[in-house]
Amino acid sequence: MKPETPPDLHNVWMLGWVSFFTDMASAMVRPLIPVYVVLVLQQGADKLGVVVAVSTFISFALRWVGGWLSDHLDRNKPLLLAGYGLSAVIKPLIGLAGSWQWVAVLVGSERLGKAIRSAPKDKLISLSSSQQQQGRAFGLHKTLDIAGETLGALLAFLLLFAWGESTAQVRQVFFYSALPSLMAVVVLVLLVRDRGKGRSAEQPASMERMAPLSASLQWKLALFFLANAVVVGEAFLLLRAHEVGFATRYLPLLVVAGGLTQTLLSYPGGRLADEWGDERILLAGVLAGLGSLLLLAAGQPMAVLAGFVLQGSYLVLTLNATRMRLGRIQQAKGRVYGWFYTLNALAGAGGALLVGWLWTRLGGQQTLLLLAAFLALALVGYALCRSFACREGS
Repeated sequence: MKPETPPDLHNVWMLGWVSFFTDMASAMVRPLIPVYVVLVLQQGADKLGVVVAVSTFISFALRWVGGWLSDHLDRNKPLLLAGYGLSAVIKPLIGLAGSWQWVAVLVGSERLGKAIRSAPKDKLISLSSSQQQQGRAFGLHKTLDIAGETLGALLAFLLLFAWGESTAQVRQVFFYSALPSLMAVVVLVLLVRDRGKGRSAEQPASMERMAPLSASLQWKLALFFLANAVVVGEAFLLLRAHEVGFATRYLPLLVVAGGLTQTLLSYPGGRLADEWGDERILLAGVLAGLGSLLLLAAGQPMAVLAGFVLQGSYLVLTLNATRMRLGRIQQAKGRVYGWFYTLNALAGAGGALLVGWLWTRLGGQQTLLLLAAFLALALVGYALCRSFACREGS
């Protein structure tokens, strides 16, 4: 067997910059999709729920394909090029959609690019860092990722503030998202180095199998997936903000607030996960998600703003803690990450459909309170499980 290759911090940084520019483009587009579906196309929250569910499912459910190919080929960069390239082409086309069905098709197609690249990207980050610093590596990457998202949302706000909020101007923002998307592909092509696992000839990629997960890790993943289903996503946060009085042009600023929170917490949260263990960080993140639901239900503008901040804390803490824990698994990393994202797809897509259905029938406040109660019960159940049934360690 070949010795473990040394860490490559350059790769972690460059992959971070690829995500920086990609998420800048995504954040220029994403805050406008709820407005586009509900206000421009004059459709209900249930149709928005379908759009979110389709995009979430495609984004996550097909990630096992990228993970499997990454392990089978022992290569990552070609899959990254395919994934980032597809997203770059599709994003501007969303501005041409004339119906919510076409929005769903195009957003789903753009998310297919994310599905292809996500597991190979996480695998390449993991292979480029040492076993003792997985949390720091993912935290650093996520910092750049969210910094780009925050800047993109700020750009969307500035463009709408300067141009106005007409349908034509909203569509212009979609078109301009092509510029940072192109920058991401350039950085990927020129500056990211591929890394394989360096197997010996006696252990080809096709022979590697996923190791069984411990009961403790299975329960952590179950809590993560359940929280992802009930902590409402950004589209519904933005819809709630509009319901309580935020003008369309100010919606991207709420995304900025959540993004800044993630940027500031990402690396410290990853470092603490390395030092304190992933479970404490995971639980802290889920508690932040619970607080976000309660604040959004309150319905006051400042409470909604605080809800975006807590939702940003939830996203970065839970995801980084889970990614770094999975990164310590030695066998079939690509498939591990691929199946993780696939199961996350089922949770996220099912949650979006449920939230959209409840929102249409109960209204935003009652839906948020119901979801908060369910998440609180899940936390109690997890605590009881860890006390009585999951003592063998992480």
